[in-house]
Amino acid sequence: MQTLIELTNQYRQLLESGENLAVIDAFYDEGIVQVENDEAPLTGRHTLRQLEMQNLAKVSACRQRIATLLVDERQSIVMGEMTIAFTGKTAGPRKLNQAFVQHWQNGKIVYQRFYYGGFLPDDAPRTDA
Repeated sequence: MQTLIELTNQYRQLLESGENLAVIDAFYDEGIVQVENDEAPLTGRHTLRQLEMQNLAKVSACRQRIATLLVDERQSIVMGEMTIAFTGKTAGPRKLNQAFVQHWQNGKIVYQRFYYGGFLPDDAPRTDA
């Protein structure tokens, strides 16, 4: 079985190459729970895949970069900071800086939470370290 570090490196490579749906298919547990800020939890890989497809349909370009990635093998927890820069079909270029926490089990993400503020213009300076 692969280590959590190996799995998260694969996750990062896929995500940063724009393979969002492949990330969901490969790494999300069927019963994953996802929370964004203080919103109600979303449950299920199928639900999150559908949401991602809707979000991707609203953009003409998207690039993602994980600037910080911390892996705790003992607790099966991954934390990180990432920037998503995209061009919305109606809103133009935007950027989102966010932090995330993931709980992994049996090689899959079973819980993840995202923390972020508002969208910024794409040329705004980075706010993460």
